[in-house]
Amino acid sequence: MAPVSYVKRHQVLHSRTAHLNEVLSSVALELRPDGQIAKLVAAARTVDEMVAKAGVLTSELRRRKCHPQVIKYCLVELLGQSNFHAAEEAVKGIFDRLREDTGSTLDGGDLIDEVFGFRGVIPVLALSKLSSSPSRANSPTS
Repeated sequence: MAPVSYVKRHQVLHSRTAHLNEVLSSVALELRPDGQIAKLVAAARTVDEMVAKAGVLTSELRRRKCHPQVIKYCLVELLGQSNFHAAEEAVKGIFDRLREDTGSTLDGGDLIDEVFGFRGVIPVLALSKLSSSPSRANSPTS
């Protein structure tokens, strides 16, 4: 598990470390990023605690640059490894956040249309500067 052994296989190292840490957490140990074993404050007592202590799911979501709010809304489902329900809770959480930020009372597609719709006026929320630059693909070449 020495990091130098995985110089060109980062994903393999992260995956193996995460799975090893699930088991090690049951005896209050963890494999640190430098390849050394460290003592945890307390041992995990349940499978959910093992997964949480190892940070398998949250570390993978962070690696993929998942927004922390999405993780917040679906962590319980992720710990239970219920991907369908985790995705469902994440979407519900995003809708809640949109209503909170805009004061809207709508849901689903109507909420999305109201918040992000561009009908000749600036949307309530914008995910970009709403500007465009000429496409290089469409410009004439000399």
